[in-house]
Amino acid sequence: MEYEMEMVREEEREIEWIAELPDAEREELSDELLELIVEKEVELTQREINDFMALIRGHHTKDIFRRVIRTARRINPSKTDEILRKY
Repeated sequence: MEYEMEMVREEEREIEWIAELPDAEREELSDELLELIVEKEVELTQREINDFMALIRGHHTKDIFRRVIRTARRINPSKTDEILRKY
């Protein structure tokens, strides 16, 4: 239970600093996360597909980033963390 709470807190911290990034960096981050998903060729839910489509369309809200990062971590946690550390 404590581990889950720490993960939620960490996720919130990530979203806060992502919201502060300049538009160009958020765009780069979006592209890298999308690339990660495409290269793994995994099955996505309709909700996950919608979130990624929103990123492609330039909708960089906290909620969309939160869900996309969650999906990326499900698919490749180490690569996702590596991408996030760059920013």
